[in-house]
Amino acid sequence: MKRNDRKVLLVFGLDSMDLARLELMGYEMVIINEENGGGRIRDLIENKGKPVKGELPDEKVIIFNGYKDEALQKGVQAIRSSFPVKPIIAAVTDHSYNWAFEFLLIEHLIQDRDWNRKNAKEYREAMMKENKEEAERLAKEEANKEEKE
Repeated sequence: MKRNDRKVLLVFGLDSMDLARLELMGYEMVIINEENGGGRIRDLIENKGKPVKGELPDEKVIIFNGYKDEALQKGVQAIRSSFPVKPIIAAVTDHSYNWAFEFLLIEHLIQDRDWNRKNAKEYREAMMKENKEEAERLAKEEANKEEKE
């Protein structure tokens, strides 16, 4: 099945100010909600969703479709710098194209975001510890130099 490369953002959980920001940036959007969020990504791109089976989590999500790398990077940077509450940002892939939005959101996007947050925190903590140890080592070396002089 050939992918629909329509340049569109699939958006979920955004408030009116968020939507206005995206509109001012010139993006076409498909707003996902309880009425259409049960559909597959490929169907949502074509405005053919179906009702959700369960309840969707309270998240802000923006999924790019049809954007090339450079435009995608610029868009992600613009969104990250202009949104006070950072949404989950993703791009439609060959795999996710055929997934239901509910599955993509609950089973992948939220888990990936949480994993990245946890590992980024652990990385920052490790770097701070390593930098502290290095600073202490350098301070000792400097003190030893001064004693010898």
